[in-house]
Amino acid sequence: MRSAAAINVLPLTSWSNLPTQRAGHAEQSIGGMEVRLITPAYFETMQIPVIRGRSFTGSDRNATPPVIVVNETLARRWWPRGNAIGDQIVIGQFQGRDFPDIRDVAREVVGIVADTKTAFLKKPPLPTVYVPAAQVSDQTARSTDAMAWVVRATFRLDARMSCGG
Repeated sequence: MRSAAAINVLPLTSWSNLPTQRAGHAEQSIGGMEVRLITPAYFETMQIPVIRGRSFTGSDRNATPPVIVVNETLARRWWPRGNAIGDQIVIGQFQGRDFPDIRDVAREVVGIVADTKTAFLKKPPLPTVYVPAAQVSDQTARSTDAMAWVVRATFRLDARMSCGG
């Protein structure tokens, strides 16, 4: 096995969206932002390039500052002339209104990753944020699905194996 990771919603399977807003910018809100909870090796395992900034590490825990990674679609939408790194996003807030049942803390953007598909292969990528599973609040965890494992492995075929008969 080369790497393994987990995510709450696998690509091309479903959605997991929550109201989300750029901190301090009520005009930059998405009522159904795609929210993915992941473990640190997810981007590497799925071969999703980190375009700018960094991925999550094992040190992104509850005791450390809350962080978030955004996809390219969201970065272009909310930061068309600038860099998202260092800005903040709040899950559970929409147009300045808090949703107390799911309101999370403001999270600092530490990375931008390449787009992936959500539920449909032929539709454009949706704005998506990624949160380290180790930093998930109880509210966010209740609003998401169970985790699914992804594994990247290298298999070597034995030259003695026969493929036919």
